[in-house]
Amino acid sequence: MSGLFGTITSKVGGFISSISSKMMKFLPTFTKAFNITSVIGLVVAGLGLLQGQFGEQINQLANKMIIQGPTIIQNLINGILTALPQLIEQGSQLIQTFLSVLITNLPFIIQGGMQIIASLVTGIAQQLPTLIPMTLELIMTIFQTLIENLPTIIDARYSIIN
Repeated sequence: MSGLFGTITSKVGGFISSISSKMMKFLPTFTKAFNITSVIGLVVAGLGLLQGQFGEQINQLANKMIIQGPTIIQNLINGILTALPQLIEQGSQLIQTFLSVLITNLPFIIQGGMQIIASLVTGIAQQLPTLIPMTLELIMTIFQTLIENLPTIIDARYSIIN
């Protein structure tokens, strides 16, 4: 019985998968070309075709799923509920391990970061005697260039207004 069930399931599943993948490729085009009611009608007609060709096998599979489905689902739920405490404990152990790693390494990470910042501040402080005059020179150059070009800037302003 399970061999027949497996064969039917495999064939029907493959057929449904093939049809649904092809339908999904063309569904956006159909939706744009026809209104949604037409698409739904085509889907229902396709399901009717499927029922006409594999009706008996689909009905047998559906009946088997109706009879055995609740038991299978309940067994799955029971398995999850049975395994859940152990999974939670293992997850908790993993979190504790990560926290332990973080607690051990965090002081070194912070200390290293502080050393890097201190080194950056020291390096910039050592370069200030060079940077300050160059920055002042840049500012003076900008102002001098603006002052030298002030007549051109004023002329451009009047050209825009007129």
